[in-house]
Amino acid sequence: MTSQLSGWENSPDEVSIPWGFLNDTWNKSLRNVNKYIEDEHAEKFLDGELFLNGKFIGLILPNSTAALNIAIISAVKTWGIKSVGIVQPAYFTVGRICSSLGLRQINTNVDHWINGTLSIADAHSAMSQLHDADMIIITAPMYGSGLDISEFTRELIAIGINTRKSILVDAAFDGLLFRNNSCTDNPFFRRHTNFHNKIMYIHSPAKSLFLNGAKSAVLTGDNDVIANANELRNVKAGTVTAFQAELVLALSSSRLPHDVAASLAHNAIKIRRNYEALSVLSMSRGWSIANSSVGIHTVVFDKIDSFPPGKVTDHCIKLLKSTGVFALPLEGLGYRQNVAMGYRVNLAANWPSISSAFLRLAEFHSNGRDILQGS
Repeated sequence: MTSQLSGWENSPDEVSIPWGFLNDTWNKSLRNVNKYIEDEHAEKFLDGELFLNGKFIGLILPNSTAALNIAIISAVKTWGIKSVGIVQPAYFTVGRICSSLGLRQINTNVDHWINGTLSIADAHSAMSQLHDADMIIITAPMYGSGLDISEFTRELIAIGINTRKSILVDAAFDGLLFRNNSCTDNPFFRRHTNFHNKIMYIHSPAKSLFLNGAKSAVLTGDNDVIANANELRNVKAGTVTAFQAELVLALSSSRLPHDVAASLAHNAIKIRRNYEALSVLSMSRGWSIANSSVGIHTVVFDKIDSFPPGKVTDHCIKLLKSTGVFALPLEGLGYRQNVAMGYRVNLAANWPSISSAFLRLAEFHSNGRDILQGS
């Protein structure tokens, strides 16, 4: 039987979905669809413009990939960006978008966090390597790991402001905090209000509610860059549905709806329990685990040699055939080959599935090191 260790699926009997909130949002979106049909002035609603206290602050877009594309193109048009500094690991689309636009890319890799976290000093080190870049792109939390790098990101932004650099923060997965979080304040709202000149944020509230079928993205930033992004949107992304727009609007208030907060709290507890259980299990097998606290993923890694260069696909196939486990190695997420032989783990799955897959993975590593080194 094949097991997914690294995917996105959740355990439907264990996660909490705010059905009452979704039903109300759906009904409201239907009323606005009728309004759109009857009243041409409602067009701006379905166009996905986001207002806060009467101020135009951003756009609602179909997904995070579209938001990345539009944000980078708009930065080129607005600020004359010619070079981009990418804090790796990052979503592979970031590099491809930059390449398609002919932008010079400068990469700095901060995946040494694997045995700890990222500090203010790390931010200064990263920026020193990216000093020739016009714009910095960072993924927070750390891509694929669930590691909260808020302190690192804040310092990076502060340095960027002082050095007049543009900043794009891809915070699509920042919303579900499963450790040290009361879910009282709105985790989505802060991304709409805390930005400065020449800074953009991307967020995807639906992902934190396990609503991948209704996911969208919010792009916020200063007026000039968002205005240019607005002009690009219909060509590069298309319009959002009424339900996508209503969902974002409903999650943009300063306080979360009660059943949404309750679902986030419930799911945070479930994910934390799985994380704590996996921490014990991984250590019992001589493995390590990332200090994760955000989203649904963590990373486990074996304390042996790193992956052979350029063999990630072969390794995954060999692992799948030998154990029936599909696990995504760190190198497939943009981590350097010499960091560790590790894998992403989906903490939203049910615990028997996680533990069974991990034990088979650990056994394969223990008995198949020659195989691994020859992958």
